[in-house]
Amino acid sequence: MGCTDGTRVQILDDINSWLYDPDAAHILWLSGMAGTGKTAIAWTVCSQADDNNKIILGGSFFCSRTTGSANQFDPKFVVPTLARSLALRSIEFSKALSAELARDPDVIDKHIRAQIQQLLYAPLLALENSDVPVLFVVDALDQCHDEFPANDLSNNAESHRIVAEMLSALAALSKANPKLPVKFLIVSRPEIYIRDVILAQAESIRVFQLDGVDKQLTTNDIRLYISDTLLAAPGLRSRFSSVDVEQLVGLSDGMFMVAVIAVRYILGAGVDVAVVRFRRMFDAARSNWVIDSVAVLDFIYHPIVLNALSMGHLRLTLDLRHILASIICSQMALSVGALADLLDIPIDELRASLSPFHSVIHVPVTDNQPSVRLVHSSFSNYLLVRAATEIRVSVVTGHEVLARACLRIMSKHLPVDSSQVFESNSLRPSQRLDTIALTLEYACTSWIFHITSIPTKSLRLEQKISAIFLPRLRSWLEVMSVLGCLQNAIAMLVQAAETVRLFSVRRRINILTPTCR
Repeated sequence: MGCTDGTRVQILDDINSWLYDPDAAHILWLSGMAGTGKTAIAWTVCSQADDNNKIILGGSFFCSRTTGSANQFDPKFVVPTLARSLALRSIEFSKALSAELARDPDVIDKHIRAQIQQLLYAPLLALENSDVPVLFVVDALDQCHDEFPANDLSNNAESHRIVAEMLSALAALSKANPKLPVKFLIVSRPEIYIRDVILAQAESIRVFQLDGVDKQLTTNDIRLYISDTLLAAPGLRSRFSSVDVEQLVGLSDGMFMVAVIAVRYILGAGVDVAVVRFRRMFDAARSNWVIDSVAVLDFIYHPIVLNALSMGHLRLTLDLRHILASIICSQMALSVGALADLLDIPIDELRASLSPFHSVIHVPVTDNQPSVRLVHSSFSNYLLVRAATEIRVSVVTGHEVLARACLRIMSKHLPVDSSQVFESNSLRPSQRLDTIALTLEYACTSWIFHITSIPTKSLRLEQKISAIFLPRLRSWLEVMSVLGCLQNAIAMLVQAAETVRLFSVRRRINILTPTCR
């Protein structure tokens, strides 16, 4: 996921100069629009720091709504994650952190300023005289949201407030002790709520904008990346020429993400199919040529999806668009096994249906690794908004499929008698946690989110809640307790009660309202 050797050299040199300069600002904000290669740069910085004994990689947090668990896009988990990571690498920091936690065990649940003060600043004082700087990396901070639905503007505003407060508190930390040997690399898009805080703290934060980098340098790096991959093997060099490389460089138009996805698509089905895919992609681009990165991505995405939908010989038991919608709407990255279980289809059929999407969907090799995810959010935007009608995916369909799947999984795995949830009541909490399958964890923690995300609920869905969930309420609470989610459970029950109430109101209105003929 890092930068190809020989690319981004000047940018990485500038970041390293900042990193090893003791008088430089403690915070560097690396900003850039989608597709400019920010995450690859962040990965490379982490990798280089991890291999260098002149610096301590204190920790990294790669925010993403399409990767891993909900903790990976909740801003409240950023600071605790960084503190825990450094505690595993530094004995001095670990001892100081333990002392802080002993004084205030509830600090993790406090507001972000208290977290930074007690989990980072106070323990970092133990390293005050160290000659080795500590680096923390936070990538894609703009993708951080709390556990509520991302399309809820009020909750987005709360997440934005937390992120802005975090940046202000980190700036205050650097002002409180300018000689503290710590550096923060913050990576994000130039969102207004982030930019405003950065500009207000200009004396404490250095700004590096990828959009301001000489476009020719970026184009040269893209050319090197494409050459190293498209012409990597003798079998490819006999099929592609330097002219083809330049065509792809032109199509990328300075956007690394376009080049990466295009190359993955071209090479995704092997050497023999590569030329056909290359020509198909350029035929689509030539017929509607525009110099716009979003449109260029669409020309790449269109043949990928058409190719997948044309594979009718697979005779899939579930509409492929339902599978894509479910991946888009899922609250966390699932394993292949868990996703197949939720969708009630065989694992081999799920893998077959996802195989044409190698370039845009990460599908792990093993069935139990929870990392099925979109490579980039632009693919989700394309499927939901810009794709042709016969290709377009419905977010409502995704929530409907997952809502019913969650209720079915709870019906299957949650007994009516809560005493039968775990085989033995003598199991320790950690042992009980290990017995909860990822599918059941997802169903128990996400079912009400999907139900409340459906604009119009059906009577059958209300009946399922009453018939499946209510008799298993105590079993569900037992599982939520073991997962450490009891506080969330209370909020979910309130939402569930309101949802059932609205069902009943709508049903009465439908009964009382005469049918128009």
